[in-house]
Amino acid sequence: MNREILSFMNLTKVAGNIQTQAWEKLSGADYSVVTGLTSRQIKALMAIYTREMEGLEAYTLNELGEALGMKKATASILVSELADKCLIDRNVDPDNRRYIRIEMSEEGKRIRDSVISKAQSLIQEIYSDLSDAEVRQFTRIAEKIYQIYVKKCGGES
Repeated sequence: MNREILSFMNLTKVAGNIQTQAWEKLSGADYSVVTGLTSRQIKALMAIYTREMEGLEAYTLNELGEALGMKKATASILVSELADKCLIDRNVDPDNRRYIRIEMSEEGKRIRDSVISKAQSLIQEIYSDLSDAEVRQFTRIAEKIYQIYVKKCGGES
């Protein structure tokens, strides 16, 4: 069992390093924006991005707070910080004006796309030493681990 735990820990280390390296490869102004973010802000942006990629409606403040495991007041401060950095937009829900929907701003999307592009390049370098079958197998296992994690631990941490 120790080998399995070490392998899992090494894999999470690789994932974290890929994300860090991708951000560090940003150019000038983008890099200063990204390095000025807290881990909580980064986590919020990733949650907003994931929601977007899943084709779901943008988060409300309450939903984002729940997804991040924080109280509404803390989520509100977080959203204000990201809006001040021009990385998200707060839009009134057209179906219910009492709700504010939180979405990536154009600037946030531009920086997000740049980070993702750099991360994809790093991942492709790693995948280049694997066969197509190994990449497919890894992807299936990674998705399964994520689903188990969400089911057992709840939420997207």
